[in-house]
Amino acid sequence: PRLKELALPRSGDVNLLPDGSLSVRIHSVGGWGAITMGKNLALIASELAGLHVKANPKYGSEKKGQPTTYYLSAAPEPIRLNCEYHFVDVAMSPDPNVFSHSNPLDGLKQGGVFIIQSDAEDTAAVWASFPRSARQQIIDNDIHVYILDGFRIARDEASNPDLQFRMQGNAFQGAFFAASPLMQQANLDEAGLFEAIDKQLRHKFGNKGERIVQDNLRVVRRGFDEIREITDKPLHAASQEP
Repeated sequence: PRLKELALPRSGDVNLLPDGSLSVRIHSVGGWGAITMGKNLALIASELAGLHVKANPKYGSEKKGQPTTYYLSAAPEPIRLNCEYHFVDVAMSPDPNVFSHSNPLDGLKQGGVFIIQSDAEDTAAVWASFPRSARQQIIDNDIHVYILDGFRIARDEASNPDLQFRMQGNAFQGAFFAASPLMQQANLDEAGLFEAIDKQLRHKFGNKGERIVQDNLRVVRRGFDEIREITDKPLHAASQEP
């Protein structure tokens, strides 16, 4: 009796990550290399920036060709939280159709970063393709939106056509370092970053030959260099919503 009167009101989600942490969520498709990309980001954050890292993919019934999600956090102290993150600084979507089945902006912090795959030349067309609710959320929270054609980069650079999907993830790895605050927070310069990436790629692919190492390194470099920001963000755009 009277149990309802004893209940405490819900205060909303609480961010339990340590101060100075950087949290990332990746929306991709099974078989597109998102898990490898997440591992590479975690290794660089740990080895080069000296940060504590916790990362995990969201597994379940997802299979190749189905949507997948990957979570990563890096902090100057051990991370005790072990769950799907409700607060993220960076959201990346190598999946260009993410808005058709998910909200990649969910929990993205004020002033956060969103990077999405797009082959469009006109950034206005990409902005107009977002649902109106997404445009509103981006404007209200001052979210920085970037686009990258990772597929084109992978097609251009992959010596083996079978690796194109997975190498798209490498392009987004480069885009992450270009757009996220990690380099600034960890006092990393561009030369040191790519030296670490080169070392990592040689450790992973060195036994497959120099060509494979250089293919992957060029993809990361182009992702870093070719990312573009959408700066004109009117709420009322010529939407492509049905």
